[in-house]
Amino acid sequence: MIPIPLVCKMVAAALTVASPVSPTAAIPAELTAPVPVVLTDQASEGVQVGNSGTIEGQVAFEGITPPKRRIIPTRDQEICGVREEERISLSPDRYILGALVYLQDVENGKPWTKAASLPLLDITNCEFRPRLQVVRTGEIEFLNSDPIAHKVHLYRDRATVYHVDLRKHLRIKKQLEEPGLYRVESEDHEGALAWIYVAENPYYDQTKADGSFRITDVPPGRYTLIVWHEYTGEEPILLTVKANQVVSVRVKLRR
Repeated sequence: MIPIPLVCKMVAAALTVASPVSPTAAIPAELTAPVPVVLTDQASEGVQVGNSGTIEGQVAFEGITPPKRRIIPTRDQEICGVREEERISLSPDRYILGALVYLQDVENGKPWTKAASLPLLDITNCEFRPRLQVVRTGEIEFLNSDPIAHKVHLYRDRATVYHVDLRKHLRIKKQLEEPGLYRVESEDHEGALAWIYVAENPYYDQTKADGSFRITDVPPGRYTLIVWHEYTGEEPILLTVKANQVVSVRVKLRR
């Protein structure tokens, strides 16, 4: 069993009341292409937030850029193929694409929006898609688009949640009832990995190509903001949100 890399470290972040964040440098077009990250909302009750605040900022990486990971399957190579994948996607200015940012312990706030369909995790050519998605507690679909079977294993806090036997072209539904971060693997095909974050509230975002994020309609109060990436682990940041103001956050993640 491979443990979830949740390495909690307090980060030194500049927290100021500020105007919206502007990127400090132009980002090449190839870095703005869609990435395999899905943020999925489902319906829920909530309250309208008056005099709310906004949290926005950028997430950068500090350290040596890791080499790409080369994945050579030991079975079904004609389906899986040999591939290389980045361990962390960085802009030229070392901003992180695809980091997860979310608030903990929001007691009252905006309602969830209604999703058009159930969240879906697909495995194609022995690769899970999307790599990361955010869902609310409830049902999720697993789809095997490959002509081979996969034994899918879900972990939460190092404990097994499900073993799913996905025969070829099979689609099944499972329940995810506990909030938190889930790691998903294929037991028989190396390198097949995905993450599902089951959110407690709709206050989350995923960083863009310039490392930026934005969380709106936040009720005034004191919160812990979590910034997470699978390569670095997580960083908790304490902050205070005031009515009708913007909290600006600059975060550096380290391995």
